[in-house]
Amino acid sequence: MTWTVENVKRAIREHPREAADALAAIQLGTPSPLTVDVLRASLNPPVTLEDFWVARLIIDGEHRLIERFAVALLARGIALEPPPPEEALDRRVDPLKLAAFLPRATALRCKIMVDDQTVGSGCLVGPSLVLTAWHVIAAQKPGDTPRTSAGQIEVELSDARRLKAVVPPAFESPMGDAEYQGTAPSANVDVEGRKDVALLAMDRPAAVHLRFAPIPTEVPPQFKRTMMYIFDFPNGKDPGIGIGDTKRMPGGVTARWLHNVLDTAGGSSGGAAFNNDFQLRGLHQGKYGASGRLVPLWVFLDDVAKFIEDDRAPKRLWSLDRTATGPIVIGRDAFFDGVAAAGREITRVRGVRIKRLEPEAGPTGLAFSYELLTYLLARHGGDQVLVRITFEEIVGDLDEHIRSCLDAVGVPVAPAPPGDGVGVGQAALEAIMKDRSRVLTAAIDDAAHARNVLAWLFIDTPSVPLPEASRLFLEGFIAAALVRHRIRLVVGGFETAQLAGLEFPSAGAAAGDGPPGFVVEFLGGFTETDVANFLSVASTDLLGEPGETADRIASAAQESLANLPNNNGRYSDADLETVAGRLRPALQGYVDAAANR
Repeated sequence: MTWTVENVKRAIREHPREAADALAAIQLGTPSPLTVDVLRASLNPPVTLEDFWVARLIIDGEHRLIERFAVALLARGIALEPPPPEEALDRRVDPLKLAAFLPRATALRCKIMVDDQTVGSGCLVGPSLVLTAWHVIAAQKPGDTPRTSAGQIEVELSDARRLKAVVPPAFESPMGDAEYQGTAPSANVDVEGRKDVALLAMDRPAAVHLRFAPIPTEVPPQFKRTMMYIFDFPNGKDPGIGIGDTKRMPGGVTARWLHNVLDTAGGSSGGAAFNNDFQLRGLHQGKYGASGRLVPLWVFLDDVAKFIEDDRAPKRLWSLDRTATGPIVIGRDAFFDGVAAAGREITRVRGVRIKRLEPEAGPTGLAFSYELLTYLLARHGGDQVLVRITFEEIVGDLDEHIRSCLDAVGVPVAPAPPGDGVGVGQAALEAIMKDRSRVLTAAIDDAAHARNVLAWLFIDTPSVPLPEASRLFLEGFIAAALVRHRIRLVVGGFETAQLAGLEFPSAGAAAGDGPPGFVVEFLGGFTETDVANFLSVASTDLLGEPGETADRIASAAQESLANLPNNNGRYSDADLETVAGRLRPALQGYVDAAANR
């Protein structure tokens, strides 16, 4: 048996009932036994009860009594293992990372309000999702059913706006039973399956313009001692950033961590905790003696990652702002699939190729495609950069034109000399353009890596003929970009051009290993099925599963298309505005019903 005096003291402090029982058990038959009441009566502050208790056991029993007491605690399931060796604390901070992190972290923090009172802190992880602690919004003990509401739950963003949160949360996991009573876990089994985390969904994606906490794609280490930055609102106030460092929990507990950030209080629970690499590492949970306690990210990452991915890169959108009056989106499923798949770190889908069914109709729909892409990428919270490459006039040097477009959005790419043997006059024009495009895509990839972003290039269909050199450069550029890790493309038009890359009919067709390519979207017209799918997505999003009934959706879709001309069931994009106007009353009905739930 191994134990330490400090762990015995901790057991007395955190498990008073078991400690009192153990004290009585080791003195059975002893006249005038030592009791908790006797200890309390003899206690002289500032000496703590646990210090006095252990000192009396050592004095009265010449260490034998303290050993018997430790054995009795172990028999009652109280862990007394000596603490692991203390890890070295890394206190170094990259000043450039710090300067970039502080504005972002200030924007992503938020208050959790219940009936107009600040009850906790939260952290934006998507345009409509907020992480906080479960106990912040809990209205009942863990495990109680049915679930009752804590009241009207709202999220107050850093720009002072308040948004209603949907109940129940997108994900929730209660705290441990003993934690709910104020006792910290003494072993991981005490909180197995109990994570004290809630993922709140706001009633609309109002935080698109704000930054979100980056979420790692892999589970972080269970423990690494580091500095800790906590963004919280103790007692509903904003005293600034809490700075401290982390420490292990006693008894081998890894499902919770300790930190020594001072002045956390009521309202701090759910506050986001970042390490000195400015990565999210957990949520502040509460007090642990003079220390604070964290729920580390690894405990709940797998539970919330899919919700966050879908919020940042939704498979479908019905409205750009989730309102009945905003721009609505009908029949763009392939576009959504392609953008979502291309946004992943590892993927064969490197973008979307938009082909118009009627190229002679002009760039109808392509401009909205750019607007739609802008909105989708904004939902990622700053880790995706969008560059539009236009050809509204004859471009003399496409290499320099692309560089200037990148520079305009804050991604400067320095010019580079051509490779050996492919300078002007040294090789055929095709070889020269191919080499210059290779050099440029490498430079863009390096710049994106340096900023830790994905660089999206939206390449517009030309409104003027492209010179031969520009055409060759563009073809080489697309081919070279497809194999770059940090570059994604959306190519609009160019229906007759033979461009590099496989063409996938859907994101699912790109599963498995193989060369990269584009998801192809055929743009032009829409069908009754597209309208029905739109209504299904909207009603499910606002009302929850199953949303509106299939019969009512079919009826509404048919009514919206009544008396409109069609060609074998395909309606013209020119009639989209008419259809949208006919659908808005039904959409407003969904919005109102969701608000009154």
